[in-house]
Amino acid sequence: MLEFLKSYISGISLTHLPMFAIAWCFLFAAAIASYGYQYYLVRKDLSFFGFLKHCFPLHTWRDKSSYIDIMMYFVSKYTKAIVLLGHIALVLLVSGGVNAILGVVFEGYVAQTAGVITIIVFSALSCVVWDFSNFLSHYLQHKVPFLWEIHKVHHSATQLTPFTSKRLHPLADKLDLTIGGVLVGILFGFGQHIYDFSVADMVIMLGNMNMIVTIAVMDPLRHSQFPISFGPLEAIFISPRMHHLHHSVKLEHWDKNMGFALAIWDRMFGTYCRAKTGEAYVYGIGRGADVDLEYQSVYGAYVHPVVKSIKVLTGVEAPQPMPELPNDAYDGAVPLSASMTAREVVQRLRRRRLHFG
Repeated sequence: MLEFLKSYISGISLTHLPMFAIAWCFLFAAAIASYGYQYYLVRKDLSFFGFLKHCFPLHTWRDKSSYIDIMMYFVSKYTKAIVLLGHIALVLLVSGGVNAILGVVFEGYVAQTAGVITIIVFSALSCVVWDFSNFLSHYLQHKVPFLWEIHKVHHSATQLTPFTSKRLHPLADKLDLTIGGVLVGILFGFGQHIYDFSVADMVIMLGNMNMIVTIAVMDPLRHSQFPISFGPLEAIFISPRMHHLHHSVKLEHWDKNMGFALAIWDRMFGTYCRAKTGEAYVYGIGRGADVDLEYQSVYGAYVHPVVKSIKVLTGVEAPQPMPELPNDAYDGAVPLSASMTAREVVQRLRRRRLHFG
């Protein structure tokens, strides 16, 4: 059975696909589509430099926030490897423990042979569990005050770029993988006992399905200037536009849309929020530009959050409440390209009696 499983999985493995390449392919595809759509609407002259400006807005990439995104992206390439070692060890420990307990409880059980359908179902189930673990970690980082101090690094981004996805403190990464390691490890323990899957086999199954889901929900565009909406499907899946709303500083958007791929967790926990037509967002922590600036440096991104977290945890500093700025404090303060469709951009420009070119 294992030989069949390994040969089947190796034939469809997607885990070798580089996420960096996928992310930038998505970005350029979205840029081409939206640039072409704007041309269709207003018949603006097409140009290579116009496309580059559309794809890489200067106001975004000149912002100090974007420099920190890029710095943290490259640092994460080293810190992630260390964190992953602990994650792998935890998965092995938990799955082995669950398998041993099941072996005692169901003594004499003979593992079943897994067919193609079983492999697909188990892959999907493992992806659902992984998605819930990501939601749970994210939810805790928003709701637990000392964890929020760590997660603030991510929300201090005042511009969204493809590099913002790696704007995470290593401790936040550690929490994500610890919760994921426990929940996925439990499922893997059942997989070992019922079907005699090895952990390596199940990791590949999870990796394959997770890659498919990542592409399906356009995850690389969650942190970009392209507010892709899934329409009615947003009742089930988290679209890039829904994640843009999650980064909004408005009170009505605070602690909303914390899911990665599935929106069902947000519905269950009361954190679901659909974006309104024509809605635009300002990004940041929500306590003013001065607070956002505290995190726009190496010290602010790595040391400051730990210091703040310890102070909150030990009671030296009271946790900050939700932002006190009213919802209309940021109205009209966002660039036209921030979180609008091409049609909405054109409508707003026409209302202001402005013209392209």
